Amino acid sequence: MAPIGTKRENAPFGERRDAPGRIKTILSIGQDDFLLETRNQILRSAGYVVESVSAREAAHRIQAGDFDLVLLCHSILAEERYDLACRVRDSNSPVPVASIAHSLYRPDDFTDANINPAPNRLLSEIAEVLARRANISAEERGKDAISDSDSDSRVHHDASVSQDQTTCR
Repeated sequence: MAPIGTKRENAPFGERRDAPGRIKTILSIGQDDFLLETRNQILRSAGYVVESVSAREAAHRIQAGDFDLVLLCHSILAEERYDLACRVRDSNSPVPVASIAHSLYRPDDFTDANINPAPNRLLSEIAEVLARRANISAEERGKDAISDSDSDSRVHHDASVSQDQTTCR
């Protein structure tokens, strides 16, 4: 099975998932239907394609899906958010995982980003996470194009979006 976020059937023929201008797809996971629907309306109004699932359904969708971002709601228990982040990491997926960082809860240290739930901040911070992912993808493609002798001198690391952040069991 291909890693999450590498399938291309949702992208037009020949278009990379990280192609500029391509509509981004978000898997939004939560337990509170009202929060999910409200957040999804905000995301859709900004032009994102959003698929919304409960934490119970999420494991299956993570494995079967083709997403640009996995967004974990604070309505999911921290242990479940951790397990879901690990499922993405265990699939060797380049897809970033972000948690909604509600001010009443401690931010997750096992995701690529903690996002403020206020509508304007939500949209700007998601755009930043997706832009960092696109920059990393572009750097990785550039790295593939250079010779092995040159690759040792180049460093490609962005601590804010790193697959190594989550150490899963």
